[in-house]
Amino acid sequence: MIEGKDVILLNNSLISTKVASGSENGGNVIINSDTLIEMSSSQISADADNGYGGNITINSDAVFLWSKKRDKALHASSNISGNEGTVTVNSPVQDIAGSLVQLEKGFLSGDQALPQSCTDKRYKKRGSFIIENSEIPLGPDDFIEAQ
Repeated sequence: MIEGKDVILLNNSLISTKVASGSENGGNVIINSDTLIEMSSSQISADADNGYGGNITINSDAVFLWSKKRDKALHASSNISGNEGTVTVNSPVQDIAGSLVQLEKGFLSGDQALPQSCTDKRYKKRGSFIIENSEIPLGPDDFIEAQ
């Protein structure tokens, strides 16, 4: 069981129970969270070889699955037909694809967004300062000696 405020799966993350060989049943995966986000080919699985696939239960206020196919992101399988597990998602928000809008083309130029006084300063000669105290390191990789 995984409990958390926000559960985020990125970059091929995997939450899995698996019986690689034999007739044992797959384990169950239960996730209780405020938000579950799956991205970048991540998976939640409960698989078995010849036993029954496990069950996946997600209880969340919002579930966002970014994989192109939901059955690839969430699967409870078995190599024996008819022994598949179940995937249950208890969430009022599951698919936001219809809510997405395309952004306008073109970006706002920085010159247009910055006040003129800020724009003028970036073209002026830059100031400098000199560190004369030997106790302060001269570079980011230098050390301060203990006294």
